[in-house]
Amino acid sequence: MKIENRVFFKDEEEALAHSYRPCGHCMKKAYEVWRGAQRSKR
Repeated sequence: MKIENRVFFKDEEEALAHSYRPCGHCMKKAYEVWRGAQRSKR
């Protein structure tokens, strides 16, 4: 990921409120949890 594309938030709740998700590269476990939740919404 390019440095200029990185975005940081106070916490996970704030990031999710702005429609961001956990990084699939550097936060693999959090991403899998998020992804599973998205699949169950279908």
